[in-house]
Amino acid sequence: PASPRSVQVAWLKNNQPLMAGPRFNTYFDQPSRTAVLRISDVSKDDQGYYTCIVDNPLNSDRSTATLQVLPES
Repeated sequence: PASPRSVQVAWLKNNQPLMAGPRFNTYFDQPSRTAVLRISDVSKDDQGYYTCIVDNPLNSDRSTATLQVLPES
């Protein structure tokens, strides 16, 4: 299996590189082999399509999800 150092994870928002900032926490959870993006203090501006791209020496994969922010009821 690939070591954690050989796994590279990139995040896109609406097909553009996700800008780093204090509200965004990204990491790769090795035991579950899951890339995680946590957004704190979510606002309407965070809506969009988020794509995760994971590369290792053997393969590359990507997955896209839509984030929709609804007002509190």
